[in-house]
Amino acid sequence: MTAVPIPSELELEMNSERSRWLRRRLLYLCVVGIVLTVLLDAPDIIHHLMGADRLHRRAGWIQAIECQLIVAIYAVTWSYARTRKLRQGPLLRLVFWMLITVALVELVGQRLTIEVLLPGTPVPVRAFPAEGGTSIAPMATPSPALLAGISAMLVLGFDHFLACLFMPWTVLEALRPACVLLVLLSLEVSIDVIGRRLPRGGLLLVPGLCCGLVPGLLICWWRFSRFRSGFRLRFESGQYRRLQTELTSARRLHEALLPPQRREGPIRLYYAYEPMRQIGGDLLFVHPASAAHPALSVIVLDVTGHGIAAALTVNRLVGELERLFAESPDASPDAILRGLNRYIALTLARHSIYATALCLHLDTRTGTLRWANGGHPPAFLRRADGRLEELGASAPLLGVLDADQFLEETPATTLHPGDVLLAYTDGVFEAVDPDGRQLGIDGLRRFVQEVCASDHRHEWPGRLLERVLRYRQSSVEDDTLVVALYPVT
Repeated sequence: MTAVPIPSELELEMNSERSRWLRRRLLYLCVVGIVLTVLLDAPDIIHHLMGADRLHRRAGWIQAIECQLIVAIYAVTWSYARTRKLRQGPLLRLVFWMLITVALVELVGQRLTIEVLLPGTPVPVRAFPAEGGTSIAPMATPSPALLAGISAMLVLGFDHFLACLFMPWTVLEALRPACVLLVLLSLEVSIDVIGRRLPRGGLLLVPGLCCGLVPGLLICWWRFSRFRSGFRLRFESGQYRRLQTELTSARRLHEALLPPQRREGPIRLYYAYEPMRQIGGDLLFVHPASAAHPALSVIVLDVTGHGIAAALTVNRLVGELERLFAESPDASPDAILRGLNRYIALTLARHSIYATALCLHLDTRTGTLRWANGGHPPAFLRRADGRLEELGASAPLLGVLDADQFLEETPATTLHPGDVLLAYTDGVFEAVDPDGRQLGIDGLRRFVQEVCASDHRHEWPGRLLERVLRYRQSSVEDDTLVVALYPVT
């Protein structure tokens, strides 16, 4: 079965806009056609009908009938297009047949008029002597066939130019009636040449009409090119503004997943978050402690990729984390990491989506900290005396290994008053300066030492993020999350 191509949203919108434009211009063309037909034909009709010669009166009646038929064609087309909501295809066919019908009526009417006014083939007139004995030969009257051919060439060229002046055709659409008009003129001229009513030189009327069609084709090319580029610009600008509005709403929903800053209680939690775009793939998940389960669980997670796709993945992982903690409120970090790995391996890995995660489990009574790190950048544990310790990775990227092959250790340490745990995502140490140098773990360690010189621990995440952005000296190139976790006395 052959797949049917589905037009893009841009094509659908442009076709809809162009249909309205075609309909509006067709109505204008019909009105102008009626006005021009009456204004151009009325003087000749009146002149011929008021003539004393019978042939002139007959020519006048032929012209009057021709004028009425053309006006009727324009009027019927106007009424049909006005009362029916036609789409682009039917409108183009309607214009095509209107133009061809008008051209046929004009060709027949002008041919009959010329045959009536100039019957037969002209007879050469002998030269007569003028004063002084010089012979003067009067100019011979051109044949009716030649006059009809010249008139047909001019009329067909004008009709096509008038239609191109109003109708927003493409070059191909303008060529279709042009080819038919060329065929009509070629037939008329060829019949006259074969019947010896026109010399062979009359065939030059056909290339003459070709030259007359060029201006209309150029107008169509210029106008449609401007329309297409202008419409694309307006469409993409509108799409961009709409996307920005939707992303702003999506960011509010996405940031609603982030926990509130913990400014009270025995454990404080502060963070600073800056996505690469308005929404990103970094996540901070907190499962609060309770009387039955006095441990605070914190998960810092980073999904591969950026933007909307990463944010949608984060939403799915939040649901999985909520399920895991709902089933086991006191789940250990290694159990959470295995659950996340199983979920990603079974559902997301086939789409080449993976994640890194740092799972923390802090007992609010004893200060015991247990953690599990699946491919995540090492967190820094700054002791009260200024020493920095790293909580390195103990498992690979989540989703790389099958669920039953994933093993995870759970190291432990103790957080004392004055100790601060700083966790972050890879957007921090992968920052690149204008010279192309990456910050790296060593550079980040230096920034951490500088930031931690301040006593205001709740400001450390924001200050560290500010240092990273200053180092980069450009817009955010990756989702960036910095978290500070520490106990208070």
